[in-house]
Amino acid sequence: MTSTLRAEVDDGILALVLDRPSRLNALDAELVGALCRELRRAEEDDVRVVTLTGNGSSFCSGADVEEVLGLTDEAAASSFLSDLASVLRQISELDKPVVAGFHGHAAGGGAELVLEADIRVAGADACLWFPDVGIGSTPASVWKLTRIVGAAVAAEMAMLGRRLSADELIGMGAVSAVVEPSAVASATAELAARLRDGAGRLPLACAKQSLRLAASATRRVDLEANVELMLTCFSGVDQPRAVAEFCADKGDP
Repeated sequence: MTSTLRAEVDDGILALVLDRPSRLNALDAELVGALCRELRRAEEDDVRVVTLTGNGSSFCSGADVEEVLGLTDEAAASSFLSDLASVLRQISELDKPVVAGFHGHAAGGGAELVLEADIRVAGADACLWFPDVGIGSTPASVWKLTRIVGAAVAAEMAMLGRRLSADELIGMGAVSAVVEPSAVASATAELAARLRDGAGRLPLACAKQSLRLAASATRRVDLEANVELMLTCFSGVDQPRAVAEFCADKGDP
């Protein structure tokens, strides 16, 4: 835990809360470094699911303009951007589900954090956008953006600063639910508990790997890899138990 990030593991769920409310949880070197450390902690066996939310009136306003974009030291700027890229990569490569709950502004780097998560919950007041070009910069990553909202909308967001509302996001299938802003944290926690309780560690890890493959692999590679993933589950401890429970319930959903 740091002064900018709250982190707590409770019954298998690692809850990460961005905690710079006076700066709309803007990303500075301290906060990004704390995210790096806590996401490494997420690899430990006592963590089953990770949640990411923000304290205050907004989830995250992106990189702190004064403390980061105003840097004149290129080495410091490079270090910050490399650490942010590392955070995005850690979320993507973590073999456990990451659920993001966001409200208010999710801008720039904040939008990238949201999009990198596996499942997303939006507050009714949520606004996801990229102000970067308008302030003389460029988005750190639009890899997930283009895959979630499509190339045309992504181009408007990256170059024109188009803002997507919660209603637009749910209409695009970019978020799983829209709730009242005050309910974002609880809805995120409920989804995390469903993930933790609904499947074993190995099947969830294989499902996440399968989703990663689907984003970039050829069809042949995807099919071959998923056969291996299913065989991995077949050899694990979760499948026999789950099948026995399913049969005992006579297959009722």
